[in-house]
Amino acid sequence: MIAFVLPLIALFPTVSNACDKRVCVTTQQHEGRVDFTAINTTHATLSLRLEFELQNMRSPDGSTSIFVLEPKSRKAITSLVVERKGGAWRYSYSFSWRMGDHKTTHAEGVRYRLPVARGSRVRITQGSNGMFSHKANRRFATDIDLPVGTPIYAARDGVVVFTKDDSTRGGPSKSFRDDANEILIQHDDTTVASYAHLKFRGVEVRQGDKVRAGDRIGLSGNTGWSTGQHLHFDVWKPDARMRMDSIAVNFDTTAGPIRCPRQQFLTAR
Repeated sequence: MIAFVLPLIALFPTVSNACDKRVCVTTQQHEGRVDFTAINTTHATLSLRLEFELQNMRSPDGSTSIFVLEPKSRKAITSLVVERKGGAWRYSYSFSWRMGDHKTTHAEGVRYRLPVARGSRVRITQGSNGMFSHKANRRFATDIDLPVGTPIYAARDGVVVFTKDDSTRGGPSKSFRDDANEILIQHDDTTVASYAHLKFRGVEVRQGDKVRAGDRIGLSGNTGWSTGQHLHFDVWKPDARMRMDSIAVNFDTTAGPIRCPRQQFLTAR
C-alpha cells in the first residue's frame, strides 16, 4: 500500500498524475473545479482510499472517500468544487489502496482445500493468533511445514493477481519481510489468498491466469521473513484504512472442516 501527497495550487487548467506502478490517480483542473480519475492496471478488483485537505473547496464525498475499481479499468471517481468564487483556493490529497472490495462479505460456506496434494499429511507449525507473527491483521494465517520444492495447489477458484519469484533471500529477521516470493489469488467475492515464502523461480502461473481449486500453482520455499521452510497461507480483504483484514476460513480435511487450525497435523482431503 503506497500513499502520495500532492499539494497543488490552481492557477491554470492543468493535468497531473500520481502513480505507484500499478494504480494511478489523475487530476484535471478546470475553472473552479478539479476532476479525479483512477486507473487500475492490475488484474484485481481493488479499493482506493482518497483523503483531502481543502481550502475554499468542497468534495461531495467528504474529506475521506473509498472507491472500488474493477480490474484493468479507468474510472472517474470524484470532483472538487470551489466554494467562494473569486477567492483563493487550494487542495492537497493522498491515496492508498489494497486489493479487494472493503465492503465484501466472505462466503462462510466455502471450504478451502489445503494447498497441498490430496492425501498429504502436513504439520501446522503456526496457526491462528500464533506467537511469532500471526497477529492483528494477519491473525488467521496458517503456516504449513513443507520441504523446499513441494508442489503447491490453489485452495479455491480465482484469478492470479500478483506473483513474485525473483528472491533468493530469507531469514528470521523482519528485515527479510519484503523478500518473500508469493502468489496472490483473488476469489469471486474479491477476497484474496496469499501463498508465500515460495522457492526462487517457484511460481508456475502468470498474472491474469484463471485457476480452479486443486490446480498446481507453484513450489514451496523459505524466502522472506521465515524461521524455516514452510508455506504461509491466509485469506484477507482490505479494511476501511486499506490494511489487510484477515479472514478465518474452513479447510477441507479427512477429519472434516477445520476452522483456524492450531499447531496440529492435518490430512488434505
